[in-house]
Amino acid sequence: MNSDCFGAVQLRQMKMPSGLEISKTYDLVLTTLSWEQRAPHAFVSSPRMAPEVTAIWFESTSQEIDRRKAEQLELLQSNFDTVGELRVSKATEIEPNFEIFRKFVEDRYSAVGRPLKVLIDISCMPKNYLLFLLGLGFVNDYFACFDCVYSAGNYDLVSKPEESADEAGRIHRALTSKGDWTSRQLPFFGGRDVFPKSRDLLVSMGGELGLAVPFVTKTEPRKLTLVYIEETAPSEERDMLESEKLAFRELMAEPSAESQNIGLNDSLGVARYAQTVVDRSDADCVSMMVLGAKSHALAFGVVALANDSVEIISRVPFSYNNLDVSPTGEIYFYEIEDRFEPLNYAS
Repeated sequence: MNSDCFGAVQLRQMKMPSGLEISKTYDLVLTTLSWEQRAPHAFVSSPRMAPEVTAIWFESTSQEIDRRKAEQLELLQSNFDTVGELRVSKATEIEPNFEIFRKFVEDRYSAVGRPLKVLIDISCMPKNYLLFLLGLGFVNDYFACFDCVYSAGNYDLVSKPEESADEAGRIHRALTSKGDWTSRQLPFFGGRDVFPKSRDLLVSMGGELGLAVPFVTKTEPRKLTLVYIEETAPSEERDMLESEKLAFRELMAEPSAESQNIGLNDSLGVARYAQTVVDRSDADCVSMMVLGAKSHALAFGVVALANDSVEIISRVPFSYNNLDVSPTGEIYFYEIEDRFEPLNYAS
């Protein structure tokens, strides 16, 4: 298992071999029900990781999505002794949901009476909530560890997709989101300067380049660094939608722009690269913008915990596109531990 340390946090990662049993005993196990068929894959296709799991059920936009979530809940019930439910509002209703998650974690922490060992399937967990939980747990010393499993998904980046207009009325790919994006600084990742005089911008990019262009460029960073997913990284040679290729050219035409391609599941590689960006920056603030893979967002969160010059900015779409994503069959495991917490060294 590859590993590295970032401040007080240690990050390890590996591709899970078939049949691998995780030896840890967890105090809290979470997963997210979804319209995506890959949602329960990691937990139901691996040896049982815990006797109890809590399934997060975001309010749905249709009866069909509710039906899919109910089927996934039944599948979990056949694989765990106890399956609890945490019902929350729609994923776009950030503030009320944050408070529900906060109370849920604080109640469990109070009941256990010590920092929690947490396991979460992040495959279908929206990045806003993934990073909120990471920050909540480590900033407040609620978590001893925050381990994550991730079931990689099959995305089609070539076929004609659903479309959405940006603020200027231009039409672009809408792979996972619909409507305008709004930006927000995530709690626990605000950086030390409320009004920095200079900022560098590091962005994890996904499959919606056109919609990302105005979102990225309006920040007017001193230096722009883009992290693309290596397996689908845009280039002049790659088969891409024309609108996405134009967006790629526009991003790379920024005077200070540079880019790095890093594997989809290489959270550790992204964290190391992000730390390098922070180390070489002399700006008041490094803004990390999470628009791409959850595994990359997780890496930004780890680095932000270790550096008070870093803030994390996320996007909140008007709504999510109910794109069904099948699992590739590959499952990845990430261990995030407070390396000064004695519980992580107890047998």
